[in-house]
Amino acid sequence: MLALFRFSDRAHRTTRALRRPARQIADGRNKYPNYAYYGAPMISSPGHIVCFSDGQFLASVALEENFAHRALIRYDIANGVISWTSTDEYLTSPAATQGQVIAASNATGRLDALDEQTGLVLWSWSAPSGEAFIRNIVAANNVVFVSTDQAVYAIDIATHQQVWRYASPGALAIANHQYLLIASPARRDNAQATLTAIRLK
Repeated sequence: MLALFRFSDRAHRTTRALRRPARQIADGRNKYPNYAYYGAPMISSPGHIVCFSDGQFLASVALEENFAHRALIRYDIANGVISWTSTDEYLTSPAATQGQVIAASNATGRLDALDEQTGLVLWSWSAPSGEAFIRNIVAANNVVFVSTDQAVYAIDIATHQQVWRYASPGALAIANHQYLLIASPARRDNAQATLTAIRLK
């Protein structure tokens, strides 16, 4: 059976054959009732998904996005329950790797690695002074990539230290397990949008 997921203020599991919700798990916070969901739910481990709780999103076409910070929530699909809700609220779209959920917050100025099973913070990395996190996080091998409004940073998952910095911020993706793609949007000062590919070792 293939499980398909659709999100609003509830998590839905739908069978392809029946084309109707087979299970609904309510977002217990209900901070913004009947909200429109914005984000990308992800499978964090077999039978579990992690996503933002609540909606609340405003954005411009430039780097000056106005996302609301939101808690992360982990759904246990098989048992139809919420496993945990993060204590802190986060801005960036998270990534899951090596049993950790990685997300960043401008409220705390930190990138946090949460235990995928418990939601507790395992380790953190602080953004440089005067920089703000934007967009999303991606992971490859033993490195997490995060963008601020000034640069993209590679953070070693084992040492929790910065490996390198690339002075071109933007949305991140991994291509063919070989390249880090950085999509830097056009700014309000009319600077040209760019796509940068960095080869990963």
